[in-house]
Amino acid sequence: TAVQQLLVQHLSHTSCKPGCLIIYRDGVSDAELESVRQLEVGGFLEACSQLEEGYRPRVVYLVVQKRHNVRFFTADGSNKGNVAPGTVVDHTIVSPWLFDFYLNSHAAIIGTSKAAR
Repeated sequence: TAVQQLLVQHLSHTSCKPGCLIIYRDGVSDAELESVRQLEVGGFLEACSQLEEGYRPRVVYLVVQKRHNVRFFTADGSNKGNVAPGTVVDHTIVSPWLFDFYLNSHAAIIGTSKAAR
């Protein structure tokens, strides 16, 4: 698999296996989150065990979503109503079951900025 090829390439360049795999994922709807996570993380771990029996690195699985209708505005209307770059919203409106947050990482030039979830 592609994951195995990347692991072998990493091993050949560094002479060690990664202790942690960080997977960034986009294009997953809320309804698909759990099934996609199970399938993909399972595939990564399977590729690791095929590289070496018992090899199970820590896996961080991040799903980034921009296809949502949530917008944040300043209370006073400053900065054209947009929140400052670097604003994080991690309570009240996020999922109580997931490690969920919104990050507005950029300044909007035109219109309203849209935070990544």
